[in-house]
Amino acid sequence: MKTTTPELSSLGHGLLAAFIETMAAGTALLFLAGCTASGMKLMPAPAFVDTQAYEDAAQIAYARSDMSEVLDIFYASDRSPSATAGGCDYSRVRGDRLRLGAARVSVGDPDWNASQLHDHIKAGEQLTMHCLETDEFGSLYSTLPPTEQAGIDAYYSTSTDDPVRAASQAFAEQIDAQMIGSGWQEITIFVSGLATTFSESLEQAAGLHEFILRRGATVAFAWPVGSSPLSANKDRINGRVSARSLRNLLLFLSEQTAAERINLIAYSGGADVAAYALYQLRLSYTGQPIERLRDDLRLGNIILASPDADYVEFRNMLLDGLLDMSESFTAYINPSDKVVMFSEKLSAGAPRLGNPGQVSDVEKQIFRDSRKIDFVSPEEGERILGTTDPFGHQYWYRNPWVSSDVLIRLMTDLPPAERGLIRQEERAVWDFPEDYPARSEQLMQQFLDRLSHMP
Repeated sequence: MKTTTPELSSLGHGLLAAFIETMAAGTALLFLAGCTASGMKLMPAPAFVDTQAYEDAAQIAYARSDMSEVLDIFYASDRSPSATAGGCDYSRVRGDRLRLGAARVSVGDPDWNASQLHDHIKAGEQLTMHCLETDEFGSLYSTLPPTEQAGIDAYYSTSTDDPVRAASQAFAEQIDAQMIGSGWQEITIFVSGLATTFSESLEQAAGLHEFILRRGATVAFAWPVGSSPLSANKDRINGRVSARSLRNLLLFLSEQTAAERINLIAYSGGADVAAYALYQLRLSYTGQPIERLRDDLRLGNIILASPDADYVEFRNMLLDGLLDMSESFTAYINPSDKVVMFSEKLSAGAPRLGNPGQVSDVEKQIFRDSRKIDFVSPEEGERILGTTDPFGHQYWYRNPWVSSDVLIRLMTDLPPAERGLIRQEERAVWDFPEDYPARSEQLMQQFLDRLSHMP
């Protein structure tokens, strides 16, 4: 995990680079090939999509319920709402509570059913996603401020029957209903990155939900971020505040839904929010058995994609037991990530987790030996397929091999070696072999076999 940080000749050049690179990261986000005025483009099809096993698995998943091309995506956001009820335009301004709701997101033509949508995806078409409408249930009671009566009532609330909890309970009931319909008692939370609008967060989560064959329920955590690279420092401050909202959301979902497991996937600056929220939870269990922490929270896969988080701070979190939180941690890192390189410049040279160039040999050996965290690099996949992103930040959804690995991790829970990845003796990161497409096909067959035996 070694990188060379480019030198910027002047402050003006640096601000220009920040603008270009941050806009690249912000306007072509998760599972998108681009952005139009009318919606966002779905990601290029992962490598495993062009297999018979995925085709068969898709038909089984779609047959479980009457699924159309419109996806039901849940959301939790501590942004201030817009004046228009039911719209997909929550502001970029930080709010004073976490609002819960559900959205309808279309992919492609509204007249397609799920099978037709699947056919268009396999054909390699660039499909546009649209957030159509939202339905806000209300606020998570534990995030209501004590500046009003509802917040005071929530502070003293001890029963799930208390009226102040009604909106939160309705949210939980809808999530349970969707999990039952899909046949998977699983929740996947997506934490978006910087420069993302509220509707983009929902559309990104919809792309994720579609490619994991709509298993369980997917929740978009849309925290408040600005639209300019000049707001990066403010966004990080907002992220620290939003970490409490995410922490409370995780506690609520683990306590009040029937989910057997909760997955978390966080992108870029969203990884910083997720890591800090998990860290707060870990400290709250200090001195208690790890088994209780695992049983209470039921966290499954934690995935940090192109993480723009302070590496030293993350390492300190590891020393305090962060990796005890879940079944697995996976970080996708890239030594050619120019967005993370520039973030390091903005952070006074503090190394970033997405490209930690100052990792010692001792730390590398520890990461090699650990069974709790895996680092995956796109270098070989990018070399073989060609560069899919000139800024090196969006590879994990633009590169069909890397996106396949992300999604297969969510669908199969397999460790890297069993997901078809390889690792050289001198490296601390996992790489993609040249025959990866064939390996991904075998993995999808395993997933199909598992799906076929479900009741």
